[in-house]
Amino acid sequence: MIIPAEEVVQKFKDAFGDKILDVNIQETMKGVRRQIPQRIIRMKIEGDIFYDAFSLLCDIDYPHASAPMTFRLHEDKMELIYVFAIFSGSGNYQELPVIFQVMLDKDKPRVRSVADLLPGMILYERETIEMLGVDIVGAKDRRNFLMPKSVYEKEKGMLPYRADLGFGFDDYYKRREKEEADKVKAEENPKADDKAKTEEKPKTEEAK
Repeated sequence: MIIPAEEVVQKFKDAFGDKILDVNIQETMKGVRRQIPQRIIRMKIEGDIFYDAFSLLCDIDYPHASAPMTFRLHEDKMELIYVFAIFSGSGNYQELPVIFQVMLDKDKPRVRSVADLLPGMILYERETIEMLGVDIVGAKDRRNFLMPKSVYEKEKGMLPYRADLGFGFDDYYKRREKEEADKVKAEENPKADDKAKTEEKPKTEEAK
């Protein structure tokens, strides 16, 4: 049964109170020939209630992950952004996107896995562990799958999305460029030495 966005929000407020840091309902217009409004819930919450909040969402209507997880870095917080949708397949843009903005400690980010409730989240959680270094508590699959193993063997402690720690993609490629430049320079130096020796030899023979 489809319920209004306001009623969905109220269920979360009743369940979690001030653990919900901020919540708002946005409205966008969808459609080409006929403009139809679609509502979107954005909810900023503490990381320690995310599992229970997602469980409540499942009780309202079984969700699907409608976009990959993303993140923002703040001064002392990491914000994981989960995008779900409920009431899917109801037509006329009655699907209700629900965006959780989950606030974690930036230095020791930790959040509970929800893959037992929505198995498709496994891949998103693996990416979050590998690329951001988030401790996904209860994750059953922690294997890396985006970057080659050889990169991590060479770049100890690398977290590709954490440019703020000096372990990001930019830092990696800068190091790679420097290594390549040093390699080219090393290969050119022997040639320069050989040329110098060749030029010196006739002068030595003339001196004799």
